[in-house]
Amino acid sequence: MGKFDNNSEERKTAYLYKLCNEIITENQGKDKVADLEVSEVMNKFTNSRKSGIIDHLAEIGIHEEDFDLEQWCKFLKLYFYYEKIGKNKSDLGDGKEKTKFTKIIAKPALENVPSIYSDSTLYGEAFDEFKKAIAKEIGEEKAATRERKLKHMDAEWEADMAKIMLYAYREDLVEHKEMSEFDLKNINRYMKEQILDKLEQPIPDVLKPKEGIFETFYNILIMHELICDRCERIDSYDKLVIPENLTDEYTKLFNEMDRQGLNIDVIPEVLRQVKTMGNHELVKKIRFLIFVKDELNDTEIKSLGTGEKYYSVLVKWLKDIKDGDNKFEQQIPISWLIAVIQEIIYCKENQITVKNEAYGIPEARRKLTAVLKHPETAESKHVQMWLIRIENRYGIRC
Repeated sequence: MGKFDNNSEERKTAYLYKLCNEIITENQGKDKVADLEVSEVMNKFTNSRKSGIIDHLAEIGIHEEDFDLEQWCKFLKLYFYYEKIGKNKSDLGDGKEKTKFTKIIAKPALENVPSIYSDSTLYGEAFDEFKKAIAKEIGEEKAATRERKLKHMDAEWEADMAKIMLYAYREDLVEHKEMSEFDLKNINRYMKEQILDKLEQPIPDVLKPKEGIFETFYNILIMHELICDRCERIDSYDKLVIPENLTDEYTKLFNEMDRQGLNIDVIPEVLRQVKTMGNHELVKKIRFLIFVKDELNDTEIKSLGTGEKYYSVLVKWLKDIKDGDNKFEQQIPISWLIAVIQEIIYCKENQITVKNEAYGIPEARRKLTAVLKHPETAESKHVQMWLIRIENRYGIRC
């Protein structure tokens, strides 16, 4: 291969050298990078320790040989300013924070992206800023169209998965066991052979990027946004416990309570009466639905005190997430309040814990009920797990 052929190492090195020299020149008098030699800046892109930007991009399947060199270097320069020149998180001065997007992308988590569960996340602001910078390079209108298409494809995939789940849980399948087993085996085989097994194989040439580096990386950022919530949900679902079978009488009464609501300001008095064995008809129904019994012992009364103490935090989170749902506009349905109280009691008694495993968070496990003591410090992962547990408990009882 000649020195100046498209994929020659000499040509790649020449482009990278020119890029590093440009970065040093641009930062004269501004940043410590300006004091480095070109070779030292090149080491920040690739080195024998495989700790450079190019090395990290390769780890997530982004290889320089798949793209035009000029566009590749333009992308590297943009990425460099986020990862190498940005401010450290401990430095509150002006400038961008250092953000290792390759490390973040390799570990999907709610802390990586803007989240509906909290006002801010660890990397959400930087992620959004970087995404906008990439969109600007490919054209904001084109980027918006691309995002809509990708989200539509994702929604179609989710709809197909939902159909499979509905099929798998259809009650009439029990009556036709042999046919049902045959269909489910076919679904399992298709998912394994046509999807899961292929994910483990090297990407064939026909599927390698045909677009530029900016378009390709923008696709990755959009799909990462979509998958973060999903990965955390899967983790939360894995930690759920299916409760005991409930009687038809219980389910009927629970659904009756789904059609009745309580104003937020009367809930404390209602729970006080539940705890003190008040005899109002509604109070008795709520007591029965929470404990599946009419009379409470001292331990149950004490556990209700925990629910009484923290229910307002979870009710607020529910109302925030369900903003626009008419059932939560002025009141909270009694059915949801019951699910909230039950889940608080269950998590307290069983010491249920949560761990935020996002990149860069060395946090140990926290008890879910401990999160409620200081809700202002709750992370997106904590809020999501609480809401999933409550939604699951509510759904099973309907």
